[in-house]
Amino acid sequence: MIAFPAFASALLLVPDAGGTGQPLTRLENGEAGHRWPDFLPDARAVLFDAYGADFTRIAVHSLETGERRDLLSGDPIAGPTYPRYVPSGHLL
Repeated sequence: MIAFPAFASALLLVPDAGGTGQPLTRLENGEAGHRWPDFLPDARAVLFDAYGADFTRIAVHSLETGERRDLLSGDPIAGPTYPRYVPSGHLL
């Protein structure tokens, strides 16, 4: 599966073989968009950056349950932004 952002939108999901993008995440109150998706190693969840006019958040979305959990938040200038999971088990 491939997750990708559309400009000022939630993330979309498309099969590896191609096709039409289907909604993966939903914008929450005050969010302008989601970006920088990164699948976790089990491919059952995706990290992403949710942003608005005065904030940015790092969140994780479960592909199995549809549940979203916000992990970090900050201002749009200083971050956090561009989340990445590394094999050591850390979030960068």
